[in-house]
Amino acid sequence: MSNLSNANTPESAQELSFDSAPSTKNTGSFSKGFALVAIGAVILLGSCLFSLTLSISDPSFQYIMYGATTLGVLMVLAGLGCCLGW
Repeated sequence: MSNLSNANTPESAQELSFDSAPSTKNTGSFSKGFALVAIGAVILLGSCLFSLTLSISDPSFQYIMYGATTLGVLMVLAGLGCCLGW
């Protein structure tokens, strides 16, 4: 703050710098979103490995595979929504 007030910066630049500071509400939402994205990515990776290993032997696992993939995608999207503030 002292650097902005001592320098010859216009007041609009000072206001912009104060407005862009992260609030505690946004940081909590970002960490929640990051956790959701990480969990969703792990579910998607597990679903991919599951489908690669069991697709050769038995095709009856399709419901589990599609359910896990859908759950993983929804969690990733929800996490991105929390991170980006949708």
